[in-house]
Amino acid sequence: MSHHHIKALDIIVIWLLVIIVLGVGAYLVKNDLSFVGSFARSFDLTEDPFSTDGYVAAMVMVEGKIIKFRYQCKELETSTTAERAYSLHLLYQDRVLVRPTVYNLMYDITDHFEIKTKMIKIFRLREGIYGSDLIVEKDNKILRLDSRPSDALTLAFKAGIPVYVEKAAFDEDGKNYC
Repeated sequence: MSHHHIKALDIIVIWLLVIIVLGVGAYLVKNDLSFVGSFARSFDLTEDPFSTDGYVAAMVMVEGKIIKFRYQCKELETSTTAERAYSLHLLYQDRVLVRPTVYNLMYDITDHFEIKTKMIKIFRLREGIYGSDLIVEKDNKILRLDSRPSDALTLAFKAGIPVYVEKAAFDEDGKNYC
């Protein structure tokens, strides 16, 4: 791989990280939340990032501005902005507007540079607030990114991969829907 391709990949990864960090900051300010986000989490470097221990594959639905995760007869809900919800609806339906959204751009960049979305793991921060790990791979290098579930879901929808949700979140916050 040429030096220019590696430099371009570095720039793209930094760009994606900036988008995610700015989005989290704007969300916290807009909603007047104290910072108790997943950036404070520590990772065990011996942990297998692909492990699904403690996680279950969940069905995802978007209704209005509500993202729903379902597993067996339990349902979790979290909200997002109208713009993010609309973008998720479009991606889920595999539709593109006349002008692409930032999610289309994010997917096109990862696709063009052959960065594969491998797994999405959604976890509970506190009641009704969730974070996610977006796990991507490029040339046998694994990168685990902290992201909002709505951002990670866009790549999951486009890549057609399952979404894993922390089982404890269903146990603690899940509501019966059957």
